[in-house]
Amino acid sequence: MIKGEIIYTKDIGEFSSQIVNILIRTICECFNDKGKCFIALSGGSTLIPVFELLSNNYYQNVLDWSSAHIYFIDERCVPKDHPDNNFKSCYDIWLKYCPKINIHRIEGWLDPMVAARKYEKEINLNLDDCNGIPQFDLIIMGIGEDGHVASLFRGYDFQKNINYCVENVYVESIKLNRITMTLPVLNNAKNRIIGIVGKKKKNIFTDLIDSKLEDYPVAKLLSSNAKDVWVIS
Repeated sequence: MIKGEIIYTKDIGEFSSQIVNILIRTICECFNDKGKCFIALSGGSTLIPVFELLSNNYYQNVLDWSSAHIYFIDERCVPKDHPDNNFKSCYDIWLKYCPKINIHRIEGWLDPMVAARKYEKEINLNLDDCNGIPQFDLIIMGIGEDGHVASLFRGYDFQKNINYCVENVYVESIKLNRITMTLPVLNNAKNRIIGIVGKKKKNIFTDLIDSKLEDYPVAKLLSSNAKDVWVIS
């Protein structure tokens, strides 16, 4: 069952504005509360228009980004300058225009196990724990057309015991190694924005509303106590 707020938008422009407004508001609340903010972003096409909006001069100067920390939910194991690299896409569109942001990149070009352990160490070093699990102030993510989240695809063993927050996975359907945050971390965030764009993804969202969970990995997010906002376009 879907929990949290649902925002339906008329087009991609409104979709992006809604997400950016929530992002800025959440960062300001965190700054007022503890002087810093830890955010995790997903790859894929859903957030590209959000990054494009954030590259605007107004948003570069609307707050002091030097206390914001940006992490990435997952990364493909490809060379650092490969066009499929999630970080490269985000950096080229937004982050290079906002140099004050503290960027935490997954080194997906390394051996996958090494990259996963290094990123986990970086997360554990900087984030506070809640219930023994690192807690992000905000996670912003999309979903795949098959219902996957992060790099947790259909066929992933959600029943296995997880005592780490980042792992390397081999995704058989696309024949590629990926580094991904694990479900306990995704479900431990204080706030989450889940963006849904396109007919296939909206059909999955309708199934979630109707409690037709099928074997969608995104359904595993519904057990979280995070403050969720679903933004639909």
